[in-house]
Amino acid sequence: MATSSFFRKPLVINGNVLYDSRIQPGPMEGVMNPLYCAAMNELGWVESWITPFLRLTVGVPKQVKLLQFLDRYIQKSLPIVVQLMGTDAELMGETAYEIYKLHDSKKINIRGFDINCGCPSKVVLKNGSGGTLLKNPALIASMVKSIKKHLPSVPVEVKIRTGFDDPSESKTIIPTICDAGADLLHVHFRTVSESYRKIPDGLERLQQAVELAGDVPVFGSGDIYTPDDAQKMVDETNCAGVLAARGLLKDPFLIQRVLNPSQKNEDKRKEFFRTLQKAALELPKLPGKGGFMEQAACLFGVPDPFFKKLTKLSVEEIVALDV
Repeated sequence: MATSSFFRKPLVINGNVLYDSRIQPGPMEGVMNPLYCAAMNELGWVESWITPFLRLTVGVPKQVKLLQFLDRYIQKSLPIVVQLMGTDAELMGETAYEIYKLHDSKKINIRGFDINCGCPSKVVLKNGSGGTLLKNPALIASMVKSIKKHLPSVPVEVKIRTGFDDPSESKTIIPTICDAGADLLHVHFRTVSESYRKIPDGLERLQQAVELAGDVPVFGSGDIYTPDDAQKMVDETNCAGVLAARGLLKDPFLIQRVLNPSQKNEDKRKEFFRTLQKAALELPKLPGKGGFMEQAACLFGVPDPFFKKLTKLSVEEIVALDV
């Protein structure tokens, strides 16, 4: 594998450092629970966060709700990009402006905003947001412009897939978003309809997305499970960086493996699980068992004997277990 010099290079947008390296933890709604974030922060295995989406419906959320949403990502004062989801462009701009006030008043290091236009969840699609927005590129463009109107100097990125039903849709989607002023695209190479099914031409699609974006940098996403996967994506698509999402759940040390290719290929999963146990003890009250089982399923797999052992224990027993 090539050296990590590419991945350690910062991404600078209009003079602002958006990311300190070219590999980032992809936002993972529903799985990035407080235990996971606390453990990653404690171990120092991430250098920044992109939050899961903050769903916007009616009105700008109150500051107390915004702080509650951001809390798990700012424990170690790491830089964050806040991901927003909704269908109202003006509400999105107003909310971004309200959140960015925390940059100064609460000394929260907010580097930018990410508009979620790629989530394939059926619940999200039913509400007309997430991946459904790919059917209406003009609305996505208005969201970019709205945030830019309120925060002209703050980077705005857009999370998309290559289309809703067909990757050829990207030929309209990507230029429309870029022309609206987006500073960065996060492109998952599947379509919304494909969800997470295996596809044979993911990197070819991503390469086309990079070409369509022109001068706007693209971070690629999809099936990054090893350092070689990350390097191959960059080499074959010329993307500006990569996001590790499901791969980071299976191997929380993945980003560090990419940034430090000389690192011994040790199995860090039990070290991570021990840190989950420690994090649980430091919370005001013990979390439910579900959080542990969710993480264990990702780390070890449901068939693994260790996972099966956990299913028979209470949360108190799991926390006290000698791992």
